[in-house]
Amino acid sequence: MYAAFRKFMLQRDWARPGARIVVGVSGGMDSMVLLFLLRKLSRERELSLVVAHLNHTLRGMESDRDEAFVTSTCDAWGLPVITGRKDIRRQAALEGLSVQVAARQVRYAFFSEVLEKEKGDWLALGHHADDVAETVMMRLLRGASVQGLRGIPLQNEKVIRPLLHFPRSRIAAFAREEKIPYVEDSSNQSVKYLRNRIRHELIPLIERDYCPSFSRRLIRYATYFGEIQHFLSELTEKAENDVVGRDGKIDVRAFNGLNVAVRRAFLEAYLLKGGWVSRPLSFDQLDKAIRMAETRGGASRIAIGRGKWLVREYDTLFVTEVPVQEGITPVTCPIPGSVEIKEIGNRLTVREQFAPPGNLASDSQKAYVDGDQVGASVWIRGFRPGDKIVTNGTKKLKKLFIDAKIPRRLRRRIPLVGAGDDIIWVGGMRVNRPYYVTARTKRILCFQFQFPIRTRE
Repeated sequence: MYAAFRKFMLQRDWARPGARIVVGVSGGMDSMVLLFLLRKLSRERELSLVVAHLNHTLRGMESDRDEAFVTSTCDAWGLPVITGRKDIRRQAALEGLSVQVAARQVRYAFFSEVLEKEKGDWLALGHHADDVAETVMMRLLRGASVQGLRGIPLQNEKVIRPLLHFPRSRIAAFAREEKIPYVEDSSNQSVKYLRNRIRHELIPLIERDYCPSFSRRLIRYATYFGEIQHFLSELTEKAENDVVGRDGKIDVRAFNGLNVAVRRAFLEAYLLKGGWVSRPLSFDQLDKAIRMAETRGGASRIAIGRGKWLVREYDTLFVTEVPVQEGITPVTCPIPGSVEIKEIGNRLTVREQFAPPGNLASDSQKAYVDGDQVGASVWIRGFRPGDKIVTNGTKKLKKLFIDAKIPRRLRRRIPLVGAGDDIIWVGGMRVNRPYYVTARTKRILCFQFQFPIRTRE
């Protein structure tokens, strides 16, 4: 096995003389075999190794045993070791994640910190071929996309997986032959986790009763889907300048002009690259997003996980963490006077004047209205279903907002100024016709906000 491992490391240029490699070691068989092989290769290639171990504190004394084992073995083998300790259950609760997802995220963050601190060239992890088969099967059951079905990548930037082409059986045989020490993780036998059920129950059942080479076929499929994903990635990179605007939003028309397979790949890459999701989307999520982009309408959205939403607003697609913002609490303003509108960080000032100004035009910050019909105060509130004003005939505010292409999540943040049952001014947009200043107007009111009203991103 060492000869095959050595050849592979040299082919990938991962073992150039003087390379510094951080090795993620749990203490289990796979990572200990990886460390044994790298240690042997380091003598020949003058590699510099640093071991990183994270205690997840999930198995109590057993987790502490693993940490002590890795530390003592590294001392015996003459290797530097950096350990960390994290309360994964607490982290999972704080982030609203499963324990498994939280453990993976925290572990990779720890390894990345060590890699940066130690100025490492590579981070080597002990994933093997059976891990690939289990991952593909698990993602297939969950309805993964092409990106998800490619399995575990051999290399992802500085992360390398030198054992990925070796099956677990060969690794176990090598560990026995070389008498490599390791510890057993009791949670790997628990069938309460989906991956373990796939490993211990589902794949053995299929190989026993249906297809003896099922694992190997899954691994080949992972390679196949990886090749497809690579091709699609090239197409999405070429399309990016035409599809994504300077504001980082996707142009729906350009997006819909792509082949549907490229659209799925493009959207997934857009979300992963932007850090909006940490793992590939399911096929169902991508399908919903594609349909949303194809459907004509004002605005719609789909959840993509962890409080984030993919939103379509007219001709753009983008991600937001706050799909519907808080509305405006009703307040009253005396005339003359001013009042703060806390929800939008603005202030309305109302002034009286009895001579018309030179310019009566309204803008995003100011409006002049007929005050003869208004008493000693006005109210300010947010949009409510059924609100309407008179323009060229009666018009519901919902229709006014749609015609003006006001994003749905901003509509409740547009202040309405009124008196009695009437809306006088849709802040920053339109004065109600009965309140236009005319030659007969004796009392003119000036409504002025401290800042322009936001009707666009």
